[in-house]
Amino acid sequence: MVLENKITLPSPYLSKKLEIETLRHCLNNSAFVGYEMYLVTNGVKRRYDFIELDNQYLDLIAYVGVEYGFIGEAKSQAWNITSMATLLRKKPIFTVFCELSVKGQYNNYLYKSKFKTIREKSVYNMIQKTKDEIKDILQTHGEIY
Repeated sequence: MVLENKITLPSPYLSKKLEIETLRHCLNNSAFVGYEMYLVTNGVKRRYDFIELDNQYLDLIAYVGVEYGFIGEAKSQAWNITSMATLLRKKPIFTVFCELSVKGQYNNYLYKSKFKTIREKSVYNMIQKTKDEIKDILQTHGEIY
């Protein structure tokens, strides 16, 4: 059984600054802990699944990954944390990733794709293209889409 998840992509920018207590916690940890705190504060996730498959023979991983950039208050706050300098240079990018494989068989892919872009419209187009291709493959394997 296939489950399509309707996703709405967030802005690829982190704009809300951290609370003082959260910021103090980030100062004692790596930049990646700080980055995760900014994600939570801005109410976004790194990964948005757009198709799920419940099948005893096949595994499906299909998601849009988002790498966020910093703007506004978040950027000015993060700029003062020396460990976050590498993350401040990151540009926002979307990654559409899909992998359909046979369960229990390493590197036995029926379908695999990875698409990176900065344009949100391109992401939605690639999601639809991926869904169509997965649908065709599953129908040839007797799966009801």
